[in-house]
Amino acid sequence: WMIQKPHKVATFFGCIGTDHFGEILKKKAEEAHVDAHYYEQNEVPTGTCAACITGDNR
Repeated sequence: WMIQKPHKVATFFGCIGTDHFGEILKKKAEEAHVDAHYYEQNEVPTGTCAACITGDNR
C-alpha cells in the first residue's frame, strides 16, 4: 500500500556477463520492479553466490 505505481523503488548498477546467469539476473530484477542498469561484458561470466537465510538470521 505504501508503494504505488510506478514500482521502481530500488536502483541497481552492476556488471554482468553475457551468459545464462546474467539473463536470470535481468529477468528477476525486472520482475521485482528494480531499476537496473548493467554493463554487459563477454570476457568474464556473471558472478554467483549462495546465501543461507534461516529464521531471524538475515
